[in-house]
Amino acid sequence: MNRTQIDPNKLDFAVIYIKRLIADNKIIFDETNWYRIVMIALVVASKMIDDIVLATYDYILCIRGMNKELLYELEKEFIELLQFNLFVDMLQIESINQPSVNQEVQCILDFRMVGIK
Repeated sequence: MNRTQIDPNKLDFAVIYIKRLIADNKIIFDETNWYRIVMIALVVASKMIDDIVLATYDYILCIRGMNKELLYELEKEFIELLQFNLFVDMLQIESINQPSVNQEVQCILDFRMVGIK
């Protein structure tokens, strides 16, 4: 995570969103979908946190295999799966920053990173 330019708060939000979907059995996180799930979670987290967000074109440039229509569709589906529950409180952020949870979070972020080019 140190090599990225992603705000740690965005990572926290993204991980919380992913954990909510996994806990509610809304998604199965595997090698066929993990990249898109993580990327869309980061896009949604960015839009929740930042007052001024990147343009859609900038996200498309950053996400492998993405186009405008697909980004909009995946973002819409992701938010609907979360039932528009995008609020994250400080207790949730503190809970994922515990040492035991950090290992789980790192596993999610490292999952099949070998496949990223």
